[in-house]
Amino acid sequence: VGALTPLTSSLAGDQFPTSTRSIGFAIWAVLAGVGTLVGQIMAGLVGPVYGWRVPFVLAALPALGSAFLVMQTLEPERGSKEEALQAVYQSSLESGDPYVYKQTMTWTKVRQVFSIP
Repeated sequence: VGALTPLTSSLAGDQFPTSTRSIGFAIWAVLAGVGTLVGQIMAGLVGPVYGWRVPFVLAALPALGSAFLVMQTLEPERGSKEEALQAVYQSSLESGDPYVYKQTMTWTKVRQVFSIP
């Protein structure tokens, strides 16, 4: 689940405008905590009675439901919610030539970020 953090952060960044992005991240963080709490309580109650395998099966059910919902989610345009790119997107819509955000992370950019005091 922790391996999905970069993916969900990127998706939330493309789904929410900057003005409400913190709310989206907060909801995600709260639900992750609630899921952990419910999973541990469920494993503590169900595991001793039905064996250690059953809690894993029960925990997989909401995960499968979430996976189905994620597959139904439309892929957002990369960077379309960034305020700094709104003028570029607007002009591309008016010209009929769609703007495609193609920025990628490179090691040079990583070094630049870590060099900031």
